[in-house]
Amino acid sequence: MKDQHVLCIFPYRTSELSGFLPPIGLEHIAAAIEDLVESITIINMQFKDDASSFIKDTTSLICVSINWEDEKEEVCELINQLPSNILTVIGGRYATINAEEFFAACPNIDIIIRGDGEEIIRDIILGEPLEEITGISFRRDGKVIHNPNRLLDVVSNTIYPNRRLRRYTYRFKIADIELGYRIDLVSSSRGCPYSCKFCTFNMNPLGGKRNWSGRSAESVVKEIEEIEAELVLFTDDNFIVDMDRAGAIFDLIKKRGIKKKFALQCRIELASRPDVLQKMQDVGVTVIMVGIESPHDWILKQLDKRITQQGIRDAFKVFNRFDRIVFQGFFIIGNIGETEEEMKYISAFAREIGLNIIVISFLRYERFSHLKEIIDATNGYHIGQKGIIYSDRYPITKLYEIKKWIKNDFYSIHNRVKLAGKIIRIGGINQQVVFPFIRGCFDRLIYSVKSNFAW
Repeated sequence: MKDQHVLCIFPYRTSELSGFLPPIGLEHIAAAIEDLVESITIINMQFKDDASSFIKDTTSLICVSINWEDEKEEVCELINQLPSNILTVIGGRYATINAEEFFAACPNIDIIIRGDGEEIIRDIILGEPLEEITGISFRRDGKVIHNPNRLLDVVSNTIYPNRRLRRYTYRFKIADIELGYRIDLVSSSRGCPYSCKFCTFNMNPLGGKRNWSGRSAESVVKEIEEIEAELVLFTDDNFIVDMDRAGAIFDLIKKRGIKKKFALQCRIELASRPDVLQKMQDVGVTVIMVGIESPHDWILKQLDKRITQQGIRDAFKVFNRFDRIVFQGFFIIGNIGETEEEMKYISAFAREIGLNIIVISFLRYERFSHLKEIIDATNGYHIGQKGIIYSDRYPITKLYEIKKWIKNDFYSIHNRVKLAGKIIRIGGINQQVVFPFIRGCFDRLIYSVKSNFAW
């Protein structure tokens, strides 16, 4: 296929996640195959591209990345409009766990890659017999054949996104307010050693345990040196699994004189290494997103989070010493057995520990998560659309109402002004958009106040 063209499509048009984040999964695929084909084109449908206009006479392969349930009908419609004479391969987390459904809905799909795709896509292009390629499902004589799973290898130090193929500029936004920075993503590790019951990131998309695997500090920093964007978001589920590796990455960033802003997500165990936190702050880590989930010990135990409320409080005593970092906390509501009063305590608890930003999610069931056994054993609980878990006492409409109350209570006028001031003080937004940012914050503040007084 050395003289052939490959088209890679990120199919989401309105998903919030596709609004300002580049599709690095497809860029990883492009990096893995660039030595095997003549040319590769990556398009993002968020920018209203017409996929058919990018199909050439030499296009022999179309790859589509499907990671979420969002826009499922629209995504299938797009796939079904692709030429049936061109090999069409789809991959991504959602495609992996719903392979049969996509084969039924999309006659144009020839192959589904289940799990990591960098090695598999090379095997396909090199013409390996499909029945010998582990980790794929494919059509043969009107039937769907599922080959055995492919064992996941360690993360490569040499394959990372091919950004030369990027056709768009991605800019960081908060609530539709552009902060004046280009944003890019870096995946420095995959997997997670923990086994939280609500989470499946510690598994591969096939339900097997995914061992954590991290790239070397040299590999990560070499990639960062090639990035033009001013803001880099690490996609790792838990950046600090290997705390020494994390410290080495930021040591090397400092040594190379790289001037960027960084954001990452982790657990509260980071507080046990103030030296690593200091390195993070020194090189420009601006946002740290912490998985807290609940302020209640019994819920943390139910979720197998392996932390306690006191442990969270102690961690934030350390975090709050680093005043040039914005700390964001993730919380889950609708836990099994949780009352409305317990859910609403999240707002007060977040203020008590000094969080700057909170993100409230619903408890969700994903295939292979361990929540199913708890749900089945508890009367009155159900799994709704998109896996949202609700109960007879707290239907989804009530959960949305509680979520809104928590956010409005936490983001008081004082907290909003305090957050805006901190972001501006640490240089979290470009000077050219300071006043639009402040105006946007206050426009949303006024809207929130009006909403609270509306009938």
